[in-house]
Amino acid sequence: MGINLDLSNVGDPEKIHSGGLDLPSPGRGMVVINEFTEHGEQGGRAHGLTMEVVAWTDPESVGKITKELIWANDTTGKGHPAKRMTALGLASGLFNHADIKAWQAAGSQPELDYTTIVGRPMMVVLHMEKDKESGREFLKVAGAGLDFYHVGDPKTKDWPRNQGLLNRLAAEVGEWDGAKEGSSAPTAAAPATGPADPFAGKV
Repeated sequence: MGINLDLSNVGDPEKIHSGGLDLPSPGRGMVVINEFTEHGEQGGRAHGLTMEVVAWTDPESVGKITKELIWANDTTGKGHPAKRMTALGLASGLFNHADIKAWQAAGSQPELDYTTIVGRPMMVVLHMEKDKESGREFLKVAGAGLDFYHVGDPKTKDWPRNQGLLNRLAAEVGEWDGAKEGSSAPTAAAPATGPADPFAGKV
């Protein structure tokens, strides 16, 4: 019995050993989360986030996949995983600004299942970042790893988006409830539990 080898995403065979994957170009736009693995990378030291580009500043990047590592045990402050996880949770609609404020007021720490964000859309900015030790460049989420945005965030209103896909998936992420310029954020019902930093001591 043979194997049907799909070569459509192999790219240049001369670069097969160089780590040269068929990655999207640096830019910004809309992605759909394909996978989230909690402590599933680098021997359990990092969470893995896989995203598929569905609308992008470079149209040739649509359909391409990128993977982001969120270093869960980084205590140096360089990776500030709590902030990254908060930005990702807001962008994917796992929780909203009102939830965080309620958790802060309650002084509690919510236990959140990030695997539920798979299949949700969000907006993201990607850039090339050089590793200081190896000198190699990697495609990474920009803004010190914080440039995840909710599809309803006004900052992204002019970014490329797949409106048909967004129409189908909008209920998955809910409405954006962040503060608009010159106004305060709308209030929402407080969840039963929750902290100032919802991931303090967690990641």
